Amino acid sequence: LHQITPLEQTAFVAAAYAQHATGASISTHTEAGTMAHAQIDLLTSYAVPVDRIIIGHCDRLLDHAHHQSLLHRGVTIGYDQIGKSKYASDQRRAALIAALCAEGFAPQLVLSCDIARRSGLRGYGHTQVAGYAHLITDFVMHLRAAGVSDAHVTQMLVSNPARLLSIKT
Repeated sequence: LHQITPLEQTAFVAAAYAQHATGASISTHTEAGTMAHAQIDLLTSYAVPVDRIIIGHCDRLLDHAHHQSLLHRGVTIGYDQIGKSKYASDQRRAALIAALCAEGFAPQLVLSCDIARRSGLRGYGHTQVAGYAHLITDFVMHLRAAGVSDAHVTQMLVSNPARLLSIKT
């Protein structure tokens, strides 16, 4: 559709009110990395601070210029499809993240594996999937090979999530 539906708008407005009441961050869902600017526009029209907005699924659309345009607005973007090779290789993700870190955007990046089903977990006998450990055991090696410093890795995996998960009142 490439437009925010009335029901989605209602949910975003409710999230904005909840953000004001709690100080919590808002993490959004984009469809294959699209609609991020519209989400930012809607949330900021309700005075949600950009530093409390996390745009999810950005690594479904590995477009450097698009990601820069989001980051220049002050939001955090989530690379949360790590390990899902059907969307992109981890090497491509790591290369883009390395470029953005070199440009000074590491404080606005968070990394995770969006695993919501048992079929994504090795503990259930699914040996052909990345699983939760993949982010630390495998993807960090791709980041280092792409030139990302240990300080930036720690920032994206520890410091940034800690800041975003804190409650600002």
